[in-house]
Amino acid sequence: AGAVVAVGLVGVLVGAVPASAADDGQWWYDAYGVADVHAEGWTGNGVKIAVVDTQINPDLPDFQGADLTVAEGSACVGKDPTSSVASAGAQHGSTVTAMLIGNGTGVAGTKGIVPDASVTFYGVGATADCDPLPEVAESKLTPIMWMVKRAVDDGADIVSVSMVEGDATLPGDLVLAEAAAKKVPVVAGNPNDVFKEGLNPAGLNTVVGVSAVDSEQKLPMGALGVENQVAFTTVVAPGVNIATIGDGSDSGSWDVSGRATGSSLATPLVAGILAATKQKYPDA
Repeated sequence: AGAVVAVGLVGVLVGAVPASAADDGQWWYDAYGVADVHAEGWTGNGVKIAVVDTQINPDLPDFQGADLTVAEGSACVGKDPTSSVASAGAQHGSTVTAMLIGNGTGVAGTKGIVPDASVTFYGVGATADCDPLPEVAESKLTPIMWMVKRAVDDGADIVSVSMVEGDATLPGDLVLAEAAAKKVPVVAGNPNDVFKEGLNPAGLNTVVGVSAVDSEQKLPMGALGVENQVAFTTVVAPGVNIATIGDGSDSGSWDVSGRATGSSLATPLVAGILAATKQKYPDA
């Protein structure tokens, strides 16, 4: 097995709230006028989005009727891409996926920005330390970039990554170059704390690096009491006080909704906007 690799999420949970208050955490839906876009027919139909994250619970009510596939296997020894246990990682992956294709019936009331898109979930399978599978270690790719490569090779139109890591290697650059050559946008969340979190893959060439803003278009406060300004930001999107599936704890429950702030939540919205745009302008 390869060396242990640090893999992190880019969403910070700020506590559980009653499910009845979930609508307050979906302010982005009205801010973007999503219902009007859907009424015009731009729902992501025909577009393939790959979500690279930790784990997902595909059996949640949020995904009933959605075009959701979970790719087999993970990048880490002893880890699975799916989980029925409401761990922090499974809640995270489920939330960001629901922001793309959720049907609005779940505990957080999440309605997807592109509900008719085809989503394949690639579960890295670790929320902290990852012992890479032998084939991952042999490839010299990081666990995240291994999954990005799988997604691109499988024919994804757009790749959404709400994770960060510190390592950057030449093979990873080649994966991104191939994605760019195929005109496949790789969208990734910036670190929420540039002093403590890894800068990749959001900071690498060709990647759409996403930061979060609140309903007043302001960056959230980061370390040292200053705005979380990331130099290589490509674009910003709603990611403050967003309703989540679960409360974000490893001993969590699927029956409560939390509130989160972070680029994790902003990233799928950008990927969704690109998906709707690709549907409308397929030759762009």
